[in-house]
Amino acid sequence: MQTETTTAAIRCQNCGHRVERSFCSHCGQKTSTSRLSVEALVEEVLKVSMHASHRVLRTLRELTFRPGETIRSYLDGKRKTYQDPVSFFAFGYLLLEAVNRFVLRPQNLPDTIITRLGRSGTFAGMAVDAVASYYIVTRPELSIIETLAAFAFVYGMMFFDAAAIALVIAAFRDFFVGLPPSIGEMLFDIPLILILFVYFTLVSRALVGPRTLRLIIALAFGAATFVFFRALEAPLGK
Repeated sequence: MQTETTTAAIRCQNCGHRVERSFCSHCGQKTSTSRLSVEALVEEVLKVSMHASHRVLRTLRELTFRPGETIRSYLDGKRKTYQDPVSFFAFGYLLLEAVNRFVLRPQNLPDTIITRLGRSGTFAGMAVDAVASYYIVTRPELSIIETLAAFAFVYGMMFFDAAAIALVIAAFRDFFVGLPPSIGEMLFDIPLILILFVYFTLVSRALVGPRTLRLIIALAFGAATFVFFRALEAPLGK
């Protein structure tokens, strides 16, 4: 009886709900929390990082082999299993930036097409792609937010793929350094563009059915936006 009374008296220090186990059933925090220390902070950061990396890797694996089905599952409500599209997009972009800065540039290798287009051109083109695809391809099956989420997943995959291709190029540096810059860039860009189109086609088929011609038209708007922003940035030397 004493144990039951003690347990019933415990309340979560995070949300205030009554706790009867080691973790709060309402917010998930541990029942016992020690005083804040360096060790406690490091432990918390490691837990969050490992949990996030596990979900990112799982999402990356599923998107690699089953892109359409994975995004369909996420939109249908299977959210806890996968990394959310916004942070997946951010993880992929940060990884690609790191590869560009610390692997390609120190070895005088060509930057990825993402970097050469410039950040403003890249993100503007992606936004135009998503909005155009909503009006041309995914309506009425998907809402604009669901379309944006699908695009975030696909472009996140593009960033991860670009980083992988960049590492392959770095591994064969001697071969690529001997090529004219335009040829080296083409060997980087063409596989990435083909991979991106295959992803979009598979995802489109899984979400709204075969609408390849509409998809090509929608992506052409994004490509035109890339070129437009690149032309604006060129005189500025960006």
